[in-house]
Amino acid sequence: MYAENRMNKRRTGLFTFFLTVLGIFFLLAADVEAKSAEKPKLSSSSLTIEVKKSKKLTVKNKPAKSVGAKYAWSSDNKKVATVKSGKVTGIAAGKANIKVKITADGKAICTLKCKVKVTDKKSKHTPVTKKLKPGAWKAAYRRDGSVSMQKKKGMLVIRNKKASIGMYTQTVSVKPYTDYRIRANVRIDHYKKGSENPGGVTVGYGDPSDPVCYETDFVRSNKWTRSQVIFNSGKKKKITLRVANGGYMAVNRGTAYIKDIVFEELPADNKWNVLILIYPKVNTGTFKASFSGQDVASIKSVLGGLPGTIDNLSGGRMKIGVMDTKVVNKTIKSVKGSYGGNLTLGPGNDINFDTYLKGHDYNQIVVFAPLAKSPLNNNWYGLGGTTYRYKGREIYYCIINDSLCYGSPAAEVHGKTYDSRLAVLTHELLHCVETNSRKLGWKGFEALHDAEKNGYVYNYDLQWLDWYSDLMRDKIKSGRRGFARKSFRVPHVPD
Repeated sequence: MYAENRMNKRRTGLFTFFLTVLGIFFLLAADVEAKSAEKPKLSSSSLTIEVKKSKKLTVKNKPAKSVGAKYAWSSDNKKVATVKSGKVTGIAAGKANIKVKITADGKAICTLKCKVKVTDKKSKHTPVTKKLKPGAWKAAYRRDGSVSMQKKKGMLVIRNKKASIGMYTQTVSVKPYTDYRIRANVRIDHYKKGSENPGGVTVGYGDPSDPVCYETDFVRSNKWTRSQVIFNSGKKKKITLRVANGGYMAVNRGTAYIKDIVFEELPADNKWNVLILIYPKVNTGTFKASFSGQDVASIKSVLGGLPGTIDNLSGGRMKIGVMDTKVVNKTIKSVKGSYGGNLTLGPGNDINFDTYLKGHDYNQIVVFAPLAKSPLNNNWYGLGGTTYRYKGREIYYCIINDSLCYGSPAAEVHGKTYDSRLAVLTHELLHCVETNSRKLGWKGFEALHDAEKNGYVYNYDLQWLDWYSDLMRDKIKSGRRGFARKSFRVPHVPD
């Protein structure tokens, strides 16, 4: 009896174990089936990455391998972020959508999306923005009765039935000696120039009675185009902003449309973003010269010390933020000007800065070209302090007419060692600082060429670096004034 009961218990236990195993099997099978039924999704629905950094996106709950699924990755804004096999790379600050389209057996299964924000730690320059609605603008000027002006559908509309000028203005409060930008989306239909200079539609600033009015950035396209002007307020506390169809000595026909008008206070600091262009060859037909490969290599090598040199000479008052150096293998064929540094610039010319400025926030352009022995040179080895206008913005530029071959790589100033072969470039950059200083209201400094007047003596090894340092630090031997701290402040303009 005992043996029989024991056998029954054993059978009951085995049966119970079998049912338990079977239950677990069905539960696992159900779980697998449930998981296989889950829809594909991305590992993240949003990402934040830095410029030049990457993060990986993966697809979860992929279709079974047997269906031969394919994954097509794409970005809707490749200027901000790119993607390859799920690897997302930041290109520039901004936003983009990363998508992956999943297909199987030639049929689309789904498209997954991830929102990407790209940040740039190097650039913390965010303007203070104010939108200017059409209602606040006043019809300030009509040259004649052929001009009609309207506000409709969130736009300002100026129609010139014949070659003329029409203008809206608005007065805004500003901070003295502060950098601002006015920008808008504009277009013009049926444009036709008048008998004067070509006009167009533009934004800008200045009183309507001012004949100059800073209208140098006309748009003549019937497609929506950004028009903008960057300026410093100077002593003023109020500024008259303007949008116009036509300009002084630049009348035109056509209907101008202006919308999305924005006024911005631009951030500024002492970090200069510098573009350096090296042109090894010049051949004007009457003058021919070139930098050798060794010359170019030497220039690039010496330039590597520029950020540290500017920082230390100025005692931290002036810094190089970004420095991009490019060798342009295109022969310069046109040179003009009494000093050989006034090169023919701009679109259609041998030196076209616009090619390199798009999408960048440069404050300074430097050109190297072998013009030292040009008959136009007049013994000048550099030219600085002037500006190049690009999209409503004045960018400082200077020209160095020789390789960086004068001076000592081990010159000592105030207990620190410098490469004085950078002195020529430093000199021309300081001419730009002179111009910048005056724009910001500081005019009481000693002129850059007045070293000897202030007790400094030329030395081949130093190449005036001691004078440049004291001028930048406002610690001149004679006790006269040098640059102020604000002399080095430059605006930063988002594209």
